[in-house]
Amino acid sequence: MEHLVSVTDFGADPTGGNDSSTAFQNAIDYAFSTKRKVYIPTGKYLINQSLVLPDKLTIIGENRFFYGGGDMNLCSTLIVSNVSKLFVGKTAGSATTPFLCRLHLEHVAFNRGSKGSIVFDLFQFSDTTITHNFFRDFDIVLNGKASGLTKIEKNYFLNIRQSVITTSNLDTRIQSFTDGYIENNYISGALKNNNVKLLDIKYANMTVISRNFIEFAYWGLNCNSGSGVTISDNIFDYCFVGLRLSQLGGFTIQGNHYTHTNTTHVSRWISPTIEMQTTEWTGIHLRSYTNSLSIVGNVAYDCQRLILMDGVGYKNIKSFGNIQHNSDNHVIEMRRSVDSNYIDDGKDLRIEELNYQTVTSLPATSGRDIETFDGNLLYFQGKLVRNDNGVFRDMMGGIVS
Repeated sequence: MEHLVSVTDFGADPTGGNDSSTAFQNAIDYAFSTKRKVYIPTGKYLINQSLVLPDKLTIIGENRFFYGGGDMNLCSTLIVSNVSKLFVGKTAGSATTPFLCRLHLEHVAFNRGSKGSIVFDLFQFSDTTITHNFFRDFDIVLNGKASGLTKIEKNYFLNIRQSVITTSNLDTRIQSFTDGYIENNYISGALKNNNVKLLDIKYANMTVISRNFIEFAYWGLNCNSGSGVTISDNIFDYCFVGLRLSQLGGFTIQGNHYTHTNTTHVSRWISPTIEMQTTEWTGIHLRSYTNSLSIVGNVAYDCQRLILMDGVGYKNIKSFGNIQHNSDNHVIEMRRSVDSNYIDDGKDLRIEELNYQTVTSLPATSGRDIETFDGNLLYFQGKLVRNDNGVFRDMMGGIVS
């Protein structure tokens, strides 16, 4: 235990009866100066003042499991935050220069008290691991950016009122989550809030978002631009929009499940927006300017619309093997238009879900038997066939003449 610095040795009250802010800060400072780890023994600790984190620190609690029902009283190590910003940087971070911090945090539960709002404010996490922790009732958990193989994994985020991660409050030049992993988390929004964006990342790059259970959100994941990202094997439950994406390059969206994505479930929200009440709910909403995107093997159950593609600027997109359980609902809905200034807009769109399905009536053909759709798919003899470099092929790849 010599490598551990216990907060109780500095006077922290494990009963929660007294403010432990000073004791925690002294333990943090001493652990940093001696290159040791901060240890938080079993107990409930009240924090009434922001805690200043240095760069390169490890904080370890005693929690070994979390009760699925979210009962904080069953957590071994619990911090109750009665301050608007629980952790701030040793050097004050800003929207243009967040504080660089390399942190390892594990086995601690955090609960919002009377004033708690943000857990980590204006940080740039690098080479950071946040694992096996419990966060409940906060507005924002991480207000900042991440890079350098940061891992957020195996945490329990419950009743989050705005975002688990948001980069929106930073300068537009640095709103990124880069070279990181968001995996195996349970993430749940607050039903009384109608604008919950659980993962709100303006720019994602070389990041894996995988095997998370994300539910009760206006947007499950919002990404306004990015490249080299894999979004796979997640469950999006009770989300008005599961994935809201635009300006992508080199993304893979694979094997995700979208369920209870339907206006019939809007009554769960205390104050739903008019849009949530009147607009079809969507699993994947692609909004504009996307190049090199693979959408494979996603499944929708009780979902009004699995994929919506609107806006302009799409090329080199492959979509196949995506399944809609309810045949009366959309697998994919195309609302895209063409931007004449976007080079090769509409080129190489191979969307299996639109190919080969029988249509009951053809659009106006002006007397012709063939009607071009999106430059790549054509109606022919009551069916959609693929335009393969000027050769029309059927479902089996045979030439249709």
